[in-house]
Amino acid sequence: MTSSRPTSSISGPGPGLFVVLPAESARRDVADCIQAFLCGVHVAALLLPPLSETGSVERMEEICALAQHAGTAVLTHDVADCRALQADGVHLRTRDGREVARLRRQLGMDAIVGACCPGRRHLAMEMGEAGADYLGIDQRLEAGGENLLAWWAEMFTVPVVAMRPVAPQEAPRVVRLGADFLVPSPEIWHSAEDAERLAAEWARLLGQRQDGGG
Repeated sequence: MTSSRPTSSISGPGPGLFVVLPAESARRDVADCIQAFLCGVHVAALLLPPLSETGSVERMEEICALAQHAGTAVLTHDVADCRALQADGVHLRTRDGREVARLRRQLGMDAIVGACCPGRRHLAMEMGEAGADYLGIDQRLEAGGENLLAWWAEMFTVPVVAMRPVAPQEAPRVVRLGADFLVPSPEIWHSAEDAERLAAEWARLLGQRQDGGG
């Protein structure tokens, strides 16, 4: 598979979009949806489901190439999938901050290593100190008597992804908490027409040109 690889970072003037591909992404129309969405708004990162759940490596290769050509960083859930698809990094789900450092050693400094924090301040700090390029935090989580995402955004510079999907009209509230990246709602997978319409809404909200530029 050939790829037009983006830089190994999802940082940039925010907020940005972090799209999570559904497990049923082997459907032909899912590839059509992501293509329509990418044509309408810039997406910072695309997280693919595990290859073991999709049943179609070829379809994932196609989607990976589409995203990378659009300047979107492609992430997987493990190293094997990352290498198989020539993706840009790994999105780690763990309760052990040391896993972030281990993954960084495996992938090297040029790869993206993101970590999803399940809800403890100390673990979030461990992940950041271990070299995570971003943290994924459910914006509903509370820790130490306050919103975990808001606390992280106020205290640290490592970017944070609000992992619970939101519709465009919900985005301003989550951005006020401190989110650098937002996960669009699953409605974008209903049809290519829905994806195109929602891309236009997100582009207007984010102040992007509606030709896919940002």
